Amino acid sequence: MVRRKRGRRVEMFAGPSLTSLMDVITIILVYLIKNFASSPISVQDPSIQLPISTSIENVEDSVVVMITGAERKEVGPGGHQVLVPDVPTIVVDDQVIMQLSQNFEVPPGQVERQFVIMPLKQKLLEKRKMQGVTAELTESGGFDGKVVFVVDKHVPYRTLSKALVSSAEAGYANFKFAIVKSEG
Repeated sequence: MVRRKRGRRVEMFAGPSLTSLMDVITIILVYLIKNFASSPISVQDPSIQLPISTSIENVEDSVVVMITGAERKEVGPGGHQVLVPDVPTIVVDDQVIMQLSQNFEVPPGQVERQFVIMPLKQKLLEKRKMQGVTAELTESGGFDGKVVFVVDKHVPYRTLSKALVSSAEAGYANFKFAIVKSEG
């Protein structure tokens, strides 16, 4: 009877590489930030008074452009809310882009072709580029051109129309407006 020795095979376990783990963590982080940072819109600026509507549409994930009012609410003497003068501003995703005059006019030199607010267009182009990178990392549908406008009810249409044209020039043509839902 012949005995054969069984050879032990030594197996080495090779764990995942650090690069793969970093890629996974980056994708998870982008996914979490995208899902938790933008839904729903919460307006905490005291210089915004939103119009009231009976619309039943829900807010979707998108870039938020805010145009604040010329007054803000503050608690005055005796605990009553009082309106205090404020400087109207244009804000994109909580970052102030520019200040407007008290009558909501865009400063001279900031408007191109009478309707395009250049600082707003530039910021939205940056946001579009970032959305493209995020879409590539998360393999989502890509850029959809959605923008939500949070606009004080006292902002004149001439200023709002310039913001809309500027957004469309940057590729954001799917407009939504934030409102306060009425109880009826």
